[in-house]
Amino acid sequence: MQCAGLTLIVATPPPAPLSIEKLREVPERFLFIFLFIGLGEEPGWRGFALPELQRRYSPLLASLILAPIWAIWHLPLVGNEFPWPIVPVFLLSLFGATFMLTWFFNRTNGSVLLPMLFHATVNSVGAGLIFSLFAGQALTALWYIYGTI
Repeated sequence: MQCAGLTLIVATPPPAPLSIEKLREVPERFLFIFLFIGLGEEPGWRGFALPELQRRYSPLLASLILAPIWAIWHLPLVGNEFPWPIVPVFLLSLFGATFMLTWFFNRTNGSVLLPMLFHATVNSVGAGLIFSLFAGQALTALWYIYGTI
């Protein structure tokens, strides 16, 4: 992940070492997130809401409408899973992900499988593995680099 490499250059403290235990957790974490978050969210956001919005609007406008709704969905995580300093860039990353997921959905003729796989990958590898190695200002820096690239 290029964001983590760039964070190593600009931020301190250094990340925790990557342990074999953390790597071993990735497949289980991925499967859990795929089944409960990917399958729990993407059929609703991309399988239902997006096609309804695209009946009336372009993919760009449909994504601009869907992104803030998806952000509101994540509000219960703010302050807990997402500390206040990273909330603005987390919201920015949600907007970026919305556009990517719209593109995936449209390029796969309306399949929610690729959006589910993408969502599970970002959450399990990004949040579950890479982001967990950083703390304090380095974690905040990582989020800002991630959210703006």
